[in-house]
Amino acid sequence: MRAAYGHDPDSARIAEVAQGLSAESDEFAGLWRLHEVKSKSQEGKHLRHPDVGDLHIVFAAFTVNGAPHQQPVVHQAEPASPTAAAFETLRARATPPKEAQHVTVGPAAS
Repeated sequence: MRAAYGHDPDSARIAEVAQGLSAESDEFAGLWRLHEVKSKSQEGKHLRHPDVGDLHIVFAAFTVNGAPHQQPVVHQAEPASPTAAAFETLRARATPPKEAQHVTVGPAAS
């Protein structure tokens, strides 16, 4: 958020959010006052999914020269890890059965 504010110091929305968070959290207020900006290009995250449990993912952020202030971010699991297996379970649940993928709409050809 600090980096975004640096690119757009006149942003009323960023100022509003920072003020609101500062009012609610002394820790946030102290960090905001430091004016530190640290970009992240690669790091890990730990999440807990209600159906498959703990997920340990890594991400990489990339700079796009033609799109200033935008970064695509790729999240992935380490291959052959419990998180990769959990993602496969989630993918399988989200994929419709093969017969549902080939639905014909309109009059049948004779």
